[in-house]
Amino acid sequence: ASPFLMVQEESFIDKNHLKVEIKTEDGHWDVITGTPSMRGGVYKWTVTNVEPCVNHDVRILVQGFDENQSIFNYPYTIAAASLDDLASSGYRPHVPEDVHVGEYSDG
Repeated sequence: ASPFLMVQEESFIDKNHLKVEIKTEDGHWDVITGTPSMRGGVYKWTVTNVEPCVNHDVRILVQGFDENQSIFNYPYTIAAASLDDLASSGYRPHVPEDVHVGEYSDG
């Protein structure tokens, strides 16, 4: 991402307060933690805990030294991986937690 292309004056932006947020279809925005790598003015965030079987939306937040923020919403939803892609990647979902097993009857 080249976040400084979304502002008129790059010098007004605090480069220490760049954020990327990601959201699943029905979830809330989560801030991507970690420091991005930068090369040639392009920032790259690596996200390791994304569920590939759901769609995601992404946005970039830049903050000025006056603490005002600008948000760029990536205009396209990132589609979930196909079943073939999931199978060939070796992806394994998280183990479910707090599972209760019991006997039930219609009686």
